[in-house]
Amino acid sequence: MLSLATLLTLLLPTLANPINTTTSDPCAAIRCKSGYTCTATNSTAQCTPIAAGRQCGPKVCALGEDCCNESCGVCTPPGGFCTQQFCEPTGPVCGRGKCYAGQVCCNASCGICTPPDGFCTMKFCG
Repeated sequence: MLSLATLLTLLLPTLANPINTTTSDPCAAIRCKSGYTCTATNSTAQCTPIAAGRQCGPKVCALGEDCCNESCGVCTPPGGFCTQQFCEPTGPVCGRGKCYAGQVCCNASCGICTPPDGFCTMKFCG
């Protein structure tokens, strides 16, 4: 059995030097349950539900997945492996660019692509 003095000697360094949670990424020390992701607001980490059907370039991520490479439409589990390659859009020409497959050019003057039923601004960009 440990004496009170031994116990205090073991615990005091931990109590005197708590883990620094004020790092630049408050989510670094947080593990959220499946279907949730860590979001930081004002240096405070919080697990929030991941919305199903999140657009990720030409694809839609499933519940619990993060969009890790929007240009290629790559969804992974939170913190999963992701490539850094760039994928060219393959859809219709829209202004000076191209839309992703499954998107339509809703405003060619601005080069804005949306899903077929998505919101589109009608401003003129020139």
